[in-house]
Amino acid sequence: MKKNLQYCSIFISALIVFFSMTGNQSFAQQKRVNWGIRVGLNALSTTRYETFYNDEAIPNDSYTNKNGYLINGFARFNIKRIFLQPEIAWNYYRMGISFSLPLENVPDTYAPPTYMDINSKSVRGNFLTGYNIVSNKPFIFSAFVGTGFAGIYDTQYTTSLDEDYSNKDIHIKYVGVGGFSIIISNIHFDVRYEINQPNSNLNFDEIPGFPERYRGIDLKKNENSLSFSCGLIF
Repeated sequence: MKKNLQYCSIFISALIVFFSMTGNQSFAQQKRVNWGIRVGLNALSTTRYETFYNDEAIPNDSYTNKNGYLINGFARFNIKRIFLQPEIAWNYYRMGISFSLPLENVPDTYAPPTYMDINSKSVRGNFLTGYNIVSNKPFIFSAFVGTGFAGIYDTQYTTSLDEDYSNKDIHIKYVGVGGFSIIISNIHFDVRYEINQPNSNLNFDEIPGFPERYRGIDLKKNENSLSFSCGLIF
């Protein structure tokens, strides 16, 4: 993930230098209102992670953040260098976890690690406010901040034993967004970091139909997300 971000930063820096030296004046952003669509990749950014069993921390816990997918539709209302951007998006998040449960009647002894994949789907709405730092047509480089909400409506749990469980309860989160975008003619690139509130704690006791052997497990975690996407703006 770090290498991908380094390559992305180098590529974007080169674009900024190149297009800031051009004088082409034809580009789509002359409109008062634009609309567009983007697709891309996301990755959870776990800033805190602990596993508890019956309120006691257990060892050998770990997590793996994996790439997910997103699709985003948006409108952009331009006011000179400032723009307002409402948007709606669909996200598919992926991560893997592992933990070791204590053996019954054997003090300080733990079973081999249990592995589990957690994949979730969410719909979100954002409202962004941005500023065009570089506006050298057909090149636009912008920074933006904003807020929004996310509704997680379907979460799938798959264990290393190929056991599948799902939770279709809706969970609402609030989102803080910051990032930047690049527009080259009608091509739109977007990199952003999203802060999710409240926390993303997971108590297996609250998942309907989950096996009894996982009862008592509580994951204390906080998950933000990093995403990169590209698409078209008209």
